[in-house]
Amino acid sequence: MLRCDQFQISVAFITMGGVTPLLQTLKGLEEKGIKGQILTTNYLNFSEPRALEKLNGLKNITLKMYDVHQNLEVGDMVQERVIRRDTNMSALVGKEKYIEEHDNIPGFRDHDVWISCDECSKIYIGYFKRSSRLGISGERINMGRLKSWILTTFYKNELLAIQKEYERKVKEINYEAQKKTKLIDTVHRVFREPNHVIIGVETNKMGDEVLVVQWIHSNDIWIMLYNDKYKACSNHPRIMATYEKPYGEAEYIHIDDIMVEDKEIGNGSILMEYFLKYCETTPAKYISGSLSSVDSDHFDRSEYYYQKHGFKVEFYEGRKSGSIRYDMNDKKTRNKL
Repeated sequence: MLRCDQFQISVAFITMGGVTPLLQTLKGLEEKGIKGQILTTNYLNFSEPRALEKLNGLKNITLKMYDVHQNLEVGDMVQERVIRRDTNMSALVGKEKYIEEHDNIPGFRDHDVWISCDECSKIYIGYFKRSSRLGISGERINMGRLKSWILTTFYKNELLAIQKEYERKVKEINYEAQKKTKLIDTVHRVFREPNHVIIGVETNKMGDEVLVVQWIHSNDIWIMLYNDKYKACSNHPRIMATYEKPYGEAEYIHIDDIMVEDKEIGNGSILMEYFLKYCETTPAKYISGSLSSVDSDHFDRSEYYYQKHGFKVEFYEGRKSGSIRYDMNDKKTRNKL
């Protein structure tokens, strides 16, 4: 619009919503001294006084209002047409005209913009007509189909990249949705087990979400991990312990066994952290356990695991067996957690 010699606009009504996007352009035309005329109406009293004041404040614009109650007959329509001047723009062949037209009718609105070059039309319209996909009618081209043809012809690789990224995102969303569905199924499975309580949700080093489940029955203490991979009762990663109350001696908790099939993925650490949290809520003074000679081939790993969680480890008979102990009142032990 900044390239026109003059402009004329007619609209059925004027609102701030319609004026605001044009204000910067209209002020630019005012600075250039390009005069314009704007005709509006009092149709249904839609025009906003504030919007009219904004336009009337521009020195280059003559603003007039058409009284539809006095002169407009039923069926008459108010049209707006803005035709830009021909510009000497460089086209592929010859010179081109930049044309913009508006047709504003109450309840209907069109806004057309196109570039016209007589010399180009002679060469390229004939070429485009040979492609029925472009929707050529006379010398007017269906711009939607033309854009689609340009994109698929000249930007095929870019479109394929966008499509692949879209497909990747869809797969990622589906994967996350499936994970959540499986987790919900696991929750239902836990609720069906008597005395089973979910006390946490954690993610191991493999990125798998696991439910931390507590089962307390009489003196038995079990901390277990549930997810869709661990469905059988025998393969749940778990710590099994017993609360001991010896007569005349301090109460303690004895670790009977720790069963973790998948090594080095963090399940053992998740179990121990929740096990210790529970033990600290009891009157027990310490936690004890034995290192069996059956497990002597991986005593180094066992020693690191227990010491990492604050246990004292002692070996007997040349590291063929041993014991572990965790003192509840040991401040150093607490600080390591």
